[in-house]
Amino acid sequence: MLALEGFFSMQEVAIVSYDPLLLNYQIYKKDVRAQAVYRFIRSPQALFTTTLVVIEFALHFGSECFRNAFEGLGVPVHLVPFLYIPIVVVFAELVPLFLGRRFPHHIARFGVVFLVPLQYLILPFSYLMEKVIKCIFHVLRVKGREDERVLLQREDILLALRENSQLIQVMSSQGILRFETKTFAQLRKMEMKALAKSLHNIPFLFGKMYSAEIAKKLFKVTSAPFLLCFSPSERAPRFLFPAQALLGLPSEGVAFDDLEKSRIILGSYNPFSTSFELSHFLKQKTPFFLISDRQDKIVGWSSLKNFFEEFFGDVSTRYRESGAYSVEKTISGSMQVNQLQREFSISILEAKQESTLNELLQERLGRAPKMGDSYYFEHSRIELTVIEMSKSLGAKTIFLRCIEVDRKHS
Repeated sequence: MLALEGFFSMQEVAIVSYDPLLLNYQIYKKDVRAQAVYRFIRSPQALFTTTLVVIEFALHFGSECFRNAFEGLGVPVHLVPFLYIPIVVVFAELVPLFLGRRFPHHIARFGVVFLVPLQYLILPFSYLMEKVIKCIFHVLRVKGREDERVLLQREDILLALRENSQLIQVMSSQGILRFETKTFAQLRKMEMKALAKSLHNIPFLFGKMYSAEIAKKLFKVTSAPFLLCFSPSERAPRFLFPAQALLGLPSEGVAFDDLEKSRIILGSYNPFSTSFELSHFLKQKTPFFLISDRQDKIVGWSSLKNFFEEFFGDVSTRYRESGAYSVEKTISGSMQVNQLQREFSISILEAKQESTLNELLQERLGRAPKMGDSYYFEHSRIELTVIEMSKSLGAKTIFLRCIEVDRKHS
């Protein structure tokens, strides 16, 4: 009986502690046990009524069994409570509580098989308790939260991305697999710390410079709900940006000579129509950067491939596993491209073979690039200037700016 009481106490704690984001992902995968756990979470009176009845049953008969056992061992009757209570507290309450909080997913998925049939056995009592609770709410005039959506289904996410461009999206190198909506005020301190901590190890376009301070700025971009997304193997969120970036730029786009609309100067972008496939976008591993206006509103996005295509014409890019590029926002009307651990090979119309940025500048200049060297591309009206050198990489950091725009606004 002690084991029975501890088992159902552990089930109650495990289901309550179940990660809702992982649960939503499992529901999307049509996991039957996850769906049963979800029903208990959505109907807490069924969960607590079922566990309460079984625990009370086990507690009552367990106390009788322990009393008879202690009497058989010759223990005085008045000492039985002093021995029985610590055993119940430790093995039927504290240990199950620890195990249920420590391994909620495994325990809940295992025990829900037993909870479902028991739920139907005590369904009348559970139904009566639900009515009593509603009656108490009505008497106390407490407004329920029946319309609140705790979890988002895949259809809800697609609909939200199509109709609300102010949502915030979290990306990961594995793709977006789990979802939860929260406003900035609803983010718990622990979640903020976990998110900021995870940002240090993410190969985002900002590279290692994508820190907790940058995350806080992104949190303040909009007051709309965030869409937090998690990889299946990690509980900490990866990184985020407004889903307006997914939907693309306004129809007029952002031109090179439009410094008032954009801090990051782009000539191309990837807009999504209302019928875009979210799953296709989530699987892409191509790095991209964001476009923001002067009010720090992120208004669009573009991949690095499109970035180089606009600057150099007919461009093809391929990645080498040994390196990375990062793009970071600098002053208005400029962009800085840093060569980190991943290396891009760029093929342009005027070049005979694929070249890295360092080799490209070397071909244009006719010599090895040095600090301060620059080259102007008439097709894209962009000047590349070397502002940082590396012994192994050559031109490590190249500063890009639109010459004609700068002259126009100077």
